[in-house]
Parts: sequence; structure tokens; C-alpha cells
Amino acid sequence: MCSSKAGRLVATLQTLVRPGKITKVVEAREGETNLYQAHTLEGFRGGMCLGHHAMLDFIRNGPGVISTSKLRLAQVLPAPFENPVQGGYSSLMEGAWFRELVSVPMADGGRADLTRFPARAGFEDLVMLHHKDADDFAWAAVVFPEKKFVWFSLKNPAHLASTVLWHSNGGRHYAPWNGRHRGVLGVEDVTAYFHLGLAASLSANPWKKKGVPTSVALSRGKPTRIPYIMGVAPLPAGFDSVRSIRRTATGIRLQSADRAHIDHAVDTTFIQ
Repeated sequence: MCSSKAGRLVATLQTLVRPGKITKVVEAREGETNLYQAHTLEGFRGGMCLGHHAMLDFIRNGPGVISTSKLRLAQVLPAPFENPVQGGYSSLMEGAWFRELVSVPMADGGRADLTRFPARAGFEDLVMLHHKDADDFAWAAVVFPEKKFVWFSLKNPAHLASTVLWHSNGGRHYAPWNGRHRGVLGVEDVTAYFHLGLAASLSANPWKKKGVPTSVALSRGKPTRIPYIMGVAPLPAGFDSVRSIRRTATGIRLQSADRAHIDHAVDTTFIQ
């Protein structure tokens, strides 16, 4: 079913430790620069945390500008992310809540701008965001001015409630990292409690108390489908960062702060 312009990959996994079946579908459509992904979980029972783990290279593509849907909740990981005794270092204030990516508390008392990367060389940092747009989809985007393109992700918050941003810039000096993993941003759209795993996501936690789901409830007799879209688009002159993403009749419009825009063909019904 594959061609040079479009294709569809279907893969299945039969799990044993927690019995069930996962069907993964990745689709590229002719005339588009998007990847459509869907995971269908069948035969599972009980709570589960899950998410995607896109990793963007800010060394090969050059510095980038990060933006997301309007934030409702945002927090630095409320636990040690790295241990200096082992050669791991973080720069943000553990557990700090914040309202905007441009001003996040740092451990040294300063403020960090998380919209710009690479930054804070020699550190690894993790934050989690919750955002829900009025028209039932949320987004994250990175503009790469040097390579003249924008990357974006689209999700339905009913499926993937939050976004974890992992800023990895040489803060792990222990094996196998050895300080070499630099300029990489993980944009991890999840329903989970940070990266802390199943027990932490199922247990009582501050995000759950604020009404944000940190796990999904699976039913053995009812399949659960998790859809997701990633795409790229060329930048017009003067487009510096994504301020908003809205649906249009043919896809989405990415709007910059100075009113420049990109009309991009994508099937947003896929994530509904």
C-alpha cells in the first residue's frame, strides 16, 4: 500500500505482562507533509498512562522558537530530575508552577525563557503543561528560522491531556550519555504524571487534584483509540513564531505574532 507520495504502515503488538493488543497505524497522505498516527488498545483493563515522544534536533536544524496552546497549568518536575552526585544537572526550580513559557523559575533564583532552544547548556530539565483550546484541539509548534520550516503537533486533549517538554542539552555526564546528548527537545504529548510511570500516574497527585487526568481507564471489551498528528510547513518571510493554530475549511491556519500566517492542508477530523 506504499508509494513514493503516500503510504500506510500497520504494526501490531501482543503484550504478555499485561495481556492485550496494540495496533499502530502510521499514514502519510499524497500531497501533504503530515504524519497521521493512531494507536488502538484492545483487551486491556484498568488504568494506564501513555504518550508520544517526538524528539526534535536543534543542532542540525538550528535554534528554534517553541510555542503551545494557551497554558492552563504548568509545572517544573516536582522531583529531582538529575543527581549531581552521579554527574547529572538540572537548572529549573524543582516543583515550580508557572504561567508562561517565557518566564520559568530557575534554581538559582533567575528566570528561564523556555521558548528559545538550545539554551542552558550543561543541563537537563523537564516541565509539564496542560492546555485545552476552545475548539477541542491543542497544539505545540517549533519554528526553525535557519531551515525555514515549522514543525507542529495536533492532539485532542480528551486523548492526550498534557504535554511534557524535556530540554536535553548535555546535562547527563554519566554513561551512556557522557555529556553528548545536546540540543534535543522532547515534545511528549501524554496522559500521565510527568514521566514518573504507572504508579505515580494512577495514584493521587497534584495534577489529578486540579482536574487533569493523568491516566486513561481501559475496558477489556471496548477498544481505545489514541490519534495524533505531526506535520511540517515552509515558512513565509517574516514568520517568527506560532501564536495560534486554528481550523480552516481545508486544514489549519498558523498565525504569527506579527499577523503573518500559513494555511496548511491537514485533516483535523482525524483527531476528533
